[in-house]
Amino acid sequence: ATLAREAAMSLSAFHHAFRAVTGHSPMQYLKCTRLHKARELIATGTAVSQAAYEVGYASASQFSREFKRLFGHPPAGLAA
Repeated sequence: ATLAREAAMSLSAFHHAFRAVTGHSPMQYLKCTRLHKARELIATGTAVSQAAYEVGYASASQFSREFKRLFGHPPAGLAA
């Protein structure tokens, strides 16, 4: 809603325009961006729980589920 207001668009027009440009809803895009950043952090030695926290996840299990859904393997598989 904040981004739509900033762009001087209705919420529905903003969602439509955002999806047309990115192929994702704003929330899907944000989730994907967070998970990619977390993968980068984990690959450079950050603990999985810390990476999840740093990108905005309060629940480690939710982070793990979404990470596996996007990348096809659990986040712990990167650190090994």
